[in-house]
Amino acid sequence: MASGRRAAMLGAKVGLVESGRLGGTCVNVGCVPKKVMWTAATINEFIHDAKDYGFKLGDVAFDWATIKKARDEYILRLNKIYETNMDKEKVKPVIVIVKIIFFYFFPSRSRTSRAPPSSPAPTRSTWTARSTRPTTC
Repeated sequence: MASGRRAAMLGAKVGLVESGRLGGTCVNVGCVPKKVMWTAATINEFIHDAKDYGFKLGDVAFDWATIKKARDEYILRLNKIYETNMDKEKVKPVIVIVKIIFFYFFPSRSRTSRAPPSSPAPTRSTWTARSTRPTTC
């Protein structure tokens, strides 16, 4: 996404293909939700250990629905930020479900090239594709 935004800032016409919500795996089901849940668990540990440091706490309860709602709203807020930034740079996101993606690797730069030797040289138009399949718990 960052590369697409930068290319658009430099005048290129850019389309972004995404299979789900903007932000990819990290924002939607990886790093970000993990950090929210990690923070909740850390707070629980601090509460558990507080008495050892002289704190007297009353009954403390945890509400799963509250943390899940807060986490999901935070992720949606990040998705909206990505959407707003794409709109600013006139990058058009296209949400699709992709079953098969063919990547062309430059034969001189990669041993995994699937392009036949007679393929024409790539033009200045270059596509970058990425596919994620975000899910939430």
